[in-house]
Amino acid sequence: MSSGVPVVSTRSGDPDGIISDGEDGFLVDRDDPVIFADHYRMADIFVMPSTGEGFGIVFLEAMACGLPAVGLDMDGSVDPLETAALGHPVNEAELESTIENILSAPPPRARPDYPFATEYFSRHLSALVGGVV
Repeated sequence: MSSGVPVVSTRSGDPDGIISDGEDGFLVDRDDPVIFADHYRMADIFVMPSTGEGFGIVFLEAMACGLPAVGLDMDGSVDPLETAALGHPVNEAELESTIENILSAPPPRARPDYPFATEYFSRHLSALVGGVV
């Protein structure tokens, strides 16, 4: 793997699920939040090894959709990644192994400790409602 090359991985192995308009690299229907989020959710990981990112709002978008997000630890990418449960700011030498580790582990949304997983949500909802009902 060459660093600096974006990685798209889908469980089905079919990267055609990511739809671009072919001109600026942005997703089609970017203005429709439901379709936009669905495009992120087709992937297993979001990787943007940029070396000149001002902040990296796309990392926040990906993590808000439940994706682990990986970026280099040398620019504005660090800010959204370093304090997030799904964020992985890494140095260039760790990029490939970090991606491999994330892809070989169960997806975060499948782990029972993931805050939006059904089991986690159900446990906390029961604890909240149990005292009221």
